[in-house]
Amino acid sequence: MYLGIDFLIAGDGTPFVSEVNIGLPGGAFEYDVASRLTYGRSSGIYDRIDEICRQNYGKIFSDYITGTPWFEEHRKFKIWLDRKGPLPKNLYPLFRLEDKWVQYEILKEKFNLPYSEIYTGKAEQVEKMIGRFGKAALKRRAGRWSKGFRAIAGIADLPLLENELPEEYICSQFITSKISDYLFSVRVNVFEDEFLCLSGDLTPSYQSKWRFIVAVEEGKSLQLRDEHFETVDVCEPAWEGQVWCKDMEIPEHMKLNLTNDMAALTIAYLTKETIEDIKETSLKIGKFYDSLDPETLPKAFFEK
Repeated sequence: MYLGIDFLIAGDGTPFVSEVNIGLPGGAFEYDVASRLTYGRSSGIYDRIDEICRQNYGKIFSDYITGTPWFEEHRKFKIWLDRKGPLPKNLYPLFRLEDKWVQYEILKEKFNLPYSEIYTGKAEQVEKMIGRFGKAALKRRAGRWSKGFRAIAGIADLPLLENELPEEYICSQFITSKISDYLFSVRVNVFEDEFLCLSGDLTPSYQSKWRFIVAVEEGKSLQLRDEHFETVDVCEPAWEGQVWCKDMEIPEHMKLNLTNDMAALTIAYLTKETIEDIKETSLKIGKFYDSLDPETLPKAFFEK
């Protein structure tokens, strides 16, 4: 299974698995952008993905992924995740992995994730979470691009959920994942038991529509090479978008995320121990996901 695994990095360098993305998640494009703009060379990541695919399936990656039996329905399902279309009639059991609560339930005993509960909509739950962890987070059980995410420092921060039920959200331990003045996360891609690439995202705030792609390297501590850096507009379609939408126009609501990006001309440093932990965890999650029988997964909320 081709996965994009997101990590938050606590101040002491401990990585927490934020979520696992299936289908055709981003990451390879961002890694290549960071390589081209930071080091002045192509990463070669697309050739490597095709090579792995040929070895395992006898075809290039785009032919493999678009030829899977669930591909067309998954495209429709992703549009539903964006709140831009109806829920498809045909829901493959694989789609249960798009429910972040299902993810949490199957991963929590094996990997390091922020403690989470299904949101009840009650202030008492959030107060308890804040008392235990100092801050709480609310995120949609099924959504993309951090839309709907809320950082909760007090009851006054609780959002009014419009046209959504509380139980469609997760209430979690808040992980402070920052470098300098920027929110920071790491995206890893794995495929067929192989680690592919690692890149970072810098975001000015939770309300920002922009994130800055950043190269990640081993360093002595969690820090940026340059506290003040230049940014570059990346006006080209993402590789994932080209594959995912190769026989159709990219939907208007996806264009911001799939045809425009910004990159930071700096480097985010993580310690050797943190990077090794991220790589080891990612490969273990990849093997675990490959071993799953989707039919046996708990039903997602959108199936009920």
